[in-house]
Amino acid sequence: MLADSRAQTVVLFDFDGVLVAGDSFASVLRGLIIERWWRRVLALAVAPLALPLLLSDRGKSAGAAIYMRIALLGTEADAFEARVRDFAQALARNPSRVHAEAVAALGAHLDQGDRVLVVSGSEQRLVDQVLAALGIRGAEVVASLLVRERGRWRVQRHCFGVRKVEALRSMGLETWDVAY
Repeated sequence: MLADSRAQTVVLFDFDGVLVAGDSFASVLRGLIIERWWRRVLALAVAPLALPLLLSDRGKSAGAAIYMRIALLGTEADAFEARVRDFAQALARNPSRVHAEAVAALGAHLDQGDRVLVVSGSEQRLVDQVLAALGIRGAEVVASLLVRERGRWRVQRHCFGVRKVEALRSMGLETWDVAY
């Protein structure tokens, strides 16, 4: 029997907006801000500066970084992971947040033996947990990554916009066949 000589099809799926509705990571951060009164106070205090940044294309990432720092202030790694896990399970049970057709397409590509990568600006653990809660196994995840060092959170890899392509290139992936 001859081996299949066709090259493996490489398929990319964006996460937020394609597989799930909305900005998942922003939802997690909002939840962290809301759960502590002092984070709510800080978020309100910086609103005159941060909100205009969020509303402008040039300042969006700076505004988001301000709120991310507030949300993660005092948040230990285990608490963050628990919040992400709970959010992922709730999202997976909410049909209005899951794009079932895209999830089915992803599953079909995996069933065909395609190499499937989910590429996201959302945090790696969040994407991993949501995919697991949706029953998706075998897709590679290329996402932003936060690390906690010396009592602080920092972005180790930001996988947003053109940085998604840079992250794929750093993995040796220069081309792909299909992108959702």
